[in-house]
Amino acid sequence: MSENQKDWDSHLPAVLCAYRASKHESTGFTPYELVMGQKSRMPIDIVLGNISEDRPKHQTYVDYVEDLRERLIKSHQIAREHLGTAADRRKQEYDLKVKPRSARRSGTYTRDATRLGRLSGKNTISAHLKS
Repeated sequence: MSENQKDWDSHLPAVLCAYRASKHESTGFTPYELVMGQKSRMPIDIVLGNISEDRPKHQTYVDYVEDLRERLIKSHQIAREHLGTAADRRKQEYDLKVKPRSARRSGTYTRDATRLGRLSGKNTISAHLKS
């Protein structure tokens, strides 16, 4: 990029290509796989000879469409399961950081976000509870 960073948009195609081909931890798949139903093939794969012949051969277009549909359904189901697991993991990590605090006025259990440094000042719920 140039010093004044006015040519950032010329880098977008390469950045998006890298993003779409990168496996996401939360889903276990690349965005390309979830949209296209197969692993992406990059020019470097051809140069290095990393092209596998694992892609199924189909006799008809109908066979191809049925196979693609099954692969997409299966990969989306697995991705949903991975997202649920990742959400549970993030919730556990968050819960470890938050200190529980009970609100005596309403008798309900609340969490005080001001202790995390995210909220402070007179416009927070905890400020109104204290008054």
